Amino acid sequence: MDSIRDYRDRLAALSSSGLDSGTKLLEAMPSLPALPASVTTAASAHGQTLLAEGQRRLGWLQRSIRTATATATAAATGRYVHPEPEPEGSGAPPPAPQSTEADIDYVLVYHDPSYTPTPRDRAPQSTHPLPLLAPPLPNHYRYHSLRAQISPYPTPWGLYPSSTNFQVTANGRPLEVVSLTSYDYVHFGAACGAGGVVEVKIASVTEDITSYRISPAKMEIRGSMADDIRLLSFTIAKPGYFIVKINLLRELLILCDPAEEDVPPPLGEGVFNVLEGRYSADQTGKRYSTEAFQRALDDANRFAISTPSPPPPPDSQPHADLHVEEEPRPPAPQLPRQAVVYVPPGLYLIQNLILPSHIALYLEAGSVLKFSGIHHDYIPHWHKTSQGRDITRWITTAPPSATSTEQYPTTNITIYGRGTIDGSGHYSTTTQNPRIGNNILAPISVNGFVVRGVIIRDSGSWAVTPVRCADVCIENVKILNRMDMPENDCLAVMESCNVRVSNSIAVSMDDANSVRTWTVGADAVRGWGAAAASPGMGLPARDIAWRGCLAWTKSWAFKVGQAVFSRIENVTVEGCVVYDAAFGMGIHHRFGSAPVASIYFLDCDVERVSHELPVAGGGRSWFAVCGEEVGSWGKGTITDVEVHGGVVFERGRGGAVVRGVEDGGEVGTVFFRNVMMAEDGDGCGRKAGSWRDVGVHVADRRGVKVFVEDEEVVLDKRKMLEGFESDESEDDDGEESDGELVTDW
Repeated sequence: MDSIRDYRDRLAALSSSGLDSGTKLLEAMPSLPALPASVTTAASAHGQTLLAEGQRRLGWLQRSIRTATATATAAATGRYVHPEPEPEGSGAPPPAPQSTEADIDYVLVYHDPSYTPTPRDRAPQSTHPLPLLAPPLPNHYRYHSLRAQISPYPTPWGLYPSSTNFQVTANGRPLEVVSLTSYDYVHFGAACGAGGVVEVKIASVTEDITSYRISPAKMEIRGSMADDIRLLSFTIAKPGYFIVKINLLRELLILCDPAEEDVPPPLGEGVFNVLEGRYSADQTGKRYSTEAFQRALDDANRFAISTPSPPPPPDSQPHADLHVEEEPRPPAPQLPRQAVVYVPPGLYLIQNLILPSHIALYLEAGSVLKFSGIHHDYIPHWHKTSQGRDITRWITTAPPSATSTEQYPTTNITIYGRGTIDGSGHYSTTTQNPRIGNNILAPISVNGFVVRGVIIRDSGSWAVTPVRCADVCIENVKILNRMDMPENDCLAVMESCNVRVSNSIAVSMDDANSVRTWTVGADAVRGWGAAAASPGMGLPARDIAWRGCLAWTKSWAFKVGQAVFSRIENVTVEGCVVYDAAFGMGIHHRFGSAPVASIYFLDCDVERVSHELPVAGGGRSWFAVCGEEVGSWGKGTITDVEVHGGVVFERGRGGAVVRGVEDGGEVGTVFFRNVMMAEDGDGCGRKAGSWRDVGVHVADRRGVKVFVEDEEVVLDKRKMLEGFESDESEDDDGEESDGELVTDW
């Protein structure tokens, strides 16, 4: 009952905040003279949005109170009675409490002839990279942006340890700072519509702030410490994910999500709440809730199949934004609607789950699905030979049977919200005996798989592994793994097509983002089922795109490979940022003999490559194309690779590396165009006009063609080395150079 009361109180606070902020905004507007029309329109829209959000949350509050009453009655009598809906408009909403200064989420532009600018107002515009609500105003207008409405996303009952280094607020609202091994993070939502901004304040608990940096660097976010040497403030103009490094302290991740727009009601037709009497999941984490979740998922599936949804618009082209143009598609078939499985805040201990078709699993902020790590409570789907441990596909789908002729037996699945899926990876792989790892999300042969908004953390193996899927969308997802666990890749796309990953962050010790294809004899393939398109063989991976993503790893940030047993083609990495890695981006063709073709890295920034990785002899680099021949696994060609745009802040050891294998493992054309080198730290850089600027090293292999700004790089390694020594035989201090730019790996 206490947990339900907490849930009700939080809804009440959210609804009253929206009503109060919207009312104050609209009431203040008539008292401000000479308000520009464009600003009036934007401010009015913001006020109306706040009011509508408040009313919507009040409706949820009234429903949750009725549900709480029914649940309490069930606890006392053992009989659950579904609450009857109240007639619309009945009952007056509770009065909103008096708001504090932090609740007033608006400041407007208004006319003030007597205004005298202060030094802060005269600051250069570049220090305040905020969008204006209206065109630039004359000097006699005062300008401030609307403050975005903040929704903190706390974890239940202090589940995770708090940071000992930082305290954080957003627009005056305190946020929970979670500690995860070598870094901390905060998670919150911001309604930045109509020009709203977020002011983030970070207080250093342990020491004075003497230095800081904020990534992505291309956002040009500049902080201020004012009069407090332990308080860093900066403003962000739109939701996004940021990494803040203060002094030599651990990194702090600022995870600012956009405000939720598709939140389902906790109860209603087509909504299956796991706390309802038929399911009665345990939200305290003291016992497993697997049966309750699986029953709710199956009930949702049956409801969805019996209730068809209207057909999509005939001109719908969900993947028209991929780099490679697609052939026109026939109209999509009419699918059943998705039914919602609603997970309120709480801690839920979960064993293996099978996701059926046509369901949407909604994780409300404050909900955590937890992996227990007890080996005998999970199905060991495959065995990781290199680490001597079993791996379970924790949340997965039913694979096709050996006799199935249907390539995608499961369709139309969504996992979304602001909750957390916790793999307890370190505990389950180091503390338990026998040990067991997990693939946290492992959809197999699914057509239409969407993951949006959730946190996925601490996986015990590769965290998210779409296997032989089509039409996959991963958006605003935070994959937060430890930095001290090998084989904890964040996202490994395997033999899938039409995959879009956007506005997401991946943190891990092992590969952050990768594309792979396998042979039927590999350990990871066990339990995948038959590949209907080519039984007994692997499937190609094609039409895959990462856009606007942030990666931090000790391995590869964005990689094609290592396993290439069937063709990989049309992979695009665009507008992404590498915070730190051993290899920023590239291709590693190590196992298999299938070709890799049409790989594009567009407008990607590499900020640091400070880690070492034993690839092709060992090293680190902002970009690499490496072909290898390992034992009898074969070798394959790599063709049509393009690196276009972006800023390189650190090249690594030897710069970019291009290396093929003779007699079947050659590298075709690799283009570098409009790449900016900014190793001097000024953030601007200069355009790379030659292989010296890019730091490209072409190993002595036949068939390699590398172009920098359409000028072909000399392929004879000896001539490259001689040219390097003749032009730069001495450093600025007169000492001999060691020729590190062309060191062979």
